Amino acid sequence: MKKLLIVIALAGILVVPGVLAEDDTQLYARSFRIARIDAHEMGYRVLYHQDSGRLSVTYFPHEWFSRADGAGRLYMEVNRSVPFMEVFWKDGEFSHVKVYAHRDMGHPTWQRWRPDEDPTEYFDVDVPVIELR
Repeated sequence: MKKLLIVIALAGILVVPGVLAEDDTQLYARSFRIARIDAHEMGYRVLYHQDSGRLSVTYFPHEWFSRADGAGRLYMEVNRSVPFMEVFWKDGEFSHVKVYAHRDMGHPTWQRWRPDEDPTEYFDVDVPVIELR
């Protein structure tokens, strides 16, 4: 019986690392402070700080946040650390984004699009433009 347990333990030691190593995908994440989120029925325009401190803009369609398998998640928080976003790349390609925003949409970081702006062209994207520097 003792020999059987030793054989099973050794087999587990040899098999488990091979099973765990099968997924060699590389997931890379970056966090960015958000200066402002402009909400529209088609999506979000996000003004964020690059590493250099300069402001950049990117666009996230609403459909990314409305589907369970979508490329976006929106977390509404009551927290001093918000707003910020985490952008994830998998094997060098955009994977998904998590946006952490103030729960109170009356907060100054939440804005609405001006009525005279037509955002249609901005939300027809598969991959957001994220400037790092």
